[in-house]
This record gives sequence, structure tokens and C-alpha cells, in this order.
Amino acid sequence: MGKRWGLLGYDTPNIGDDIQSVAARQYLPTVDCIVNRDTIGKFSSSEPTKIILNGWFMHSMRTPWNLWNKIRKKGRTVSWPPSKSIEPLFVSFHVSKDVEKHLINDEMAEYYKQYTPIGCRDQHTVDLLKGIGVDAYYSACLTLTLKPTVNEVKREGIYFVDPFGPVHNFQYSTPGDPEFQNTLWEKFPENIRQESEYITHQISTTDVQERQLLAEKLLAKYASAKLVITSRIHCAFPCLAFGTPVVFITPKGTSSERFDGTMYDFFSQRYSLHDIENGDFDIDWENPKPNSQLHTRYAKELEERCNNFVNA
Repeated sequence: MGKRWGLLGYDTPNIGDDIQSVAARQYLPTVDCIVNRDTIGKFSSSEPTKIILNGWFMHSMRTPWNLWNKIRKKGRTVSWPPSKSIEPLFVSFHVSKDVEKHLINDEMAEYYKQYTPIGCRDQHTVDLLKGIGVDAYYSACLTLTLKPTVNEVKREGIYFVDPFGPVHNFQYSTPGDPEFQNTLWEKFPENIRQESEYITHQISTTDVQERQLLAEKLLAKYASAKLVITSRIHCAFPCLAFGTPVVFITPKGTSSERFDGTMYDFFSQRYSLHDIENGDFDIDWENPKPNSQLHTRYAKELEERCNNFVNA
């Protein structure tokens, strides 16, 4: 019996999810099927399907996004654990506090133990898994292993990618929207605001191919950018992977457990919204400060684990 290769797919309003799948896809010899993250427990195949499982799961169960509620199929429910058809590699796994009771319990422990060690995107998830007797370690995020599509990069363009975080219910506004935080936006030099491009990871399409293409186009921009300012971790981490100077802004209301570990330390320039509001930041727009290289050892280990999984 042969093996099939699967890739996680999404219908959420966040293209950052698909960026994580682009990171996983680079290791696969082929993609035989797309497996929706939120119905992964119902997936069925006549042959074992190997999937790199990175990111967080059952997220849409607690997401207040009105958009997601409109696009999800009637009667569809999220499901966990993955079905028996799936042979997973757990790396960059995250457990949100909102769904801990569903993912962290004695029954789930028996499932995880089949696939140890479990690589986790944050120390909080490591601690949760170890608390139920599961071998786990801090792997950081798989997007740190992304590779640019071209070797020679001419760096140009400054991109602001959802720099201020959500305003309410995980909704991200852009310049011109009634709820856009102009008081923060105007803290940046006027000429920089006029010359730069403002990007949001908030999307409406649920088409898998459209989402993958959009993710790839965004990654191409980040890979050749002169500077990126963002509060999105799946923009910031790819920038680290590409060597693109990035300024990370800590958004309000961000769950602290998502950043447990060394994640914050990866950024040589990191500011809070309070810092921006007070003008307490120093960004060299002409010659941006290079990134820290603290992430590289985690990226190398992730590459090795994914390659071993594929070649096994």
C-alpha cells in the first residue's frame, strides 16, 4: 500500500494560515489532497496520508469572526483528533487556551503519544503536553524555514502589514476604514506613509487555489522588501527566514501564551502599541536594522525533522 501526501487547507479570513501551508508544502514530494484543518477528524482515505501538522487547531470553534460564520458550511463542525487515515508530523503545534479542554486531556494524551516528540510553537503548549505525560519540545514556527523563490534579491519597498492588530472581534481595519487607528498611523513620517504599501492578511475567499496564490504573492513581496512593519507573526517570521528587515509590533489583546518561549527574542526591533503611541521607537527607514539570527538554529532543526519525515 502506497502513501499519499496531504496539505492543510483553510477557509478562515486569515491568509496567514495558508502561509503556514506554503511552508509545509516546500518539503512534500507532491500534494495529493487538501485536508481542511477544521474537519481533519472526518478525513477519510483508503491509503495512509502523511501530513505535516503545524499551526493551531479547533481555532474556528471559538473564533467570533462573523465572516467565518457566513462562509462555513451549514451543519459543519470542527473535529479532533485527526482521523486514522492521517500519519502526522507534529511540529509548530499550538494549543489555544480557549480549547485546551478539547486538546489536552487523558484521552488525547494517548493519541499524541503515538507521534512523539511533539514539536510546539510556544512553551505554553510544551508545558500543557508534558503535563499529561506527552514528550514535547519547543520547535518554533515552520514559517522560519521558508525559502525565497529567487536567489538574487533587489530590496525595495516598505510594507505595513496589519501593524496595529485587530480593533474588535479579530477584525483588521485599513486606512480609510471608520475604525482605523489614525492616531497610531500618523506617528510614522508622512513621506513614509505615502511611499509605502499597506497590506492586510484579512481575506474573504475560501477557494484553496486562490488562497495559495495570494499567500505566494505576499511572500514574494516580503522576500524582496526593504523593510516590513507588522503585528502578524506569519508575516514577521517569513521576513526573518528571507533576511528581510522586520519591525514587530506587539498587538493589544494578544494571548501571551502564543509568544511563550524565545519567540519575542527573534526580533531585533520590537515595539508595543504604547511605544508607537508615545513616539518611543527608532526606525532607520533608509538603512533598516538587520534581524537577529537567533531563529536560525530552530529553522535548521525544523528542516531536518521535516526532511526525515518525508524521506522515512
